[in-house]
Amino acid sequence: MSPAARTSGRPAATALLLLGLVLCASLLGPALAKDPKCEAARSTLTNNPELKNFRDCAGQKPITASCCRKLLPFAQYYDCLSDPDYKKEADAFLKGVSSVDEVQSECLA
Repeated sequence: MSPAARTSGRPAATALLLLGLVLCASLLGPALAKDPKCEAARSTLTNNPELKNFRDCAGQKPITASCCRKLLPFAQYYDCLSDPDYKKEADAFLKGVSSVDEVQSECLA
């Protein structure tokens, strides 16, 4: 096989591979990017006195409606819990008292 014949398929294969990488990056990029709102809240929410008050009352089972209402100001961050990293941090904050799943089932039911 001549050198020209051996390399004639390479540009097409390289272009196809590059196109595949670009498509993967464009499809996965938004899913992998962190929400700026969630990132901004990450460092401040665990120090928020209102959330600490919620954690204190969530220790009483079942979690009362008045305790659940303490979460209303934080409803804007609910979507952040769909990210496993944020959910893990929220569970760590609630550790020993409750869990995100328990709070969701008792406060959103």
